[in-house]
Amino acid sequence: MTTAITLEDFGAARTPQASDPAEEDAAMKAAYERGYRSGWDDATAANAAERAAISAELARNLRDLGFTYFEARDALLQSLSGFLARITETLFPAILPAATRATLMAELEQRAAAGLTGAVEIIVTPEEETAVAALLPADAGLQITVRAEPDLSAGQAYIVFADEEIEVDLTPIIRRLIDIAAPPPAEGPRADER
Repeated sequence: MTTAITLEDFGAARTPQASDPAEEDAAMKAAYERGYRSGWDDATAANAAERAAISAELARNLRDLGFTYFEARDALLQSLSGFLARITETLFPAILPAATRATLMAELEQRAAAGLTGAVEIIVTPEEETAVAALLPADAGLQITVRAEPDLSAGQAYIVFADEEIEVDLTPIIRRLIDIAAPPPAEGPRADER
């Protein structure tokens, strides 16, 4: 079974249809407006797509930059934490006895200037007893004794007057300095910063 295919005859002459010039002009203007509007809509859509792509790229770059900042910050804090720990372990214990002695001497000088009379006892750690005794003047005109107390920790001392007892405790200050020197805990970017 064969089927016949019929094709259009392009050789036949077409007869142009008579048209009104005003209609022809209106049709051309309408075609021009449709083409112009179509081109404008395509350009607007392409511009919006380009802006969306740029915004997405900018947002991705800002997110990457945020992660990079937090990674760099964490790496810096990690490297500094060992350094700061060594400083606090080395420097603060060395400063503590000198600071305790200086505080004791400042308190005694202040009391002597106010007219101190009577016996004074200074109670310190066994490690600081010799150093504090060496700081006392031989001709003070007062009876000042230094006594070691093994229950005291470094940075603690007492000055006992006839009517009053003064506690010198530098350990809270040292703890606060160690806390200040310690790096804050590492934290990554929060969910709202991503």
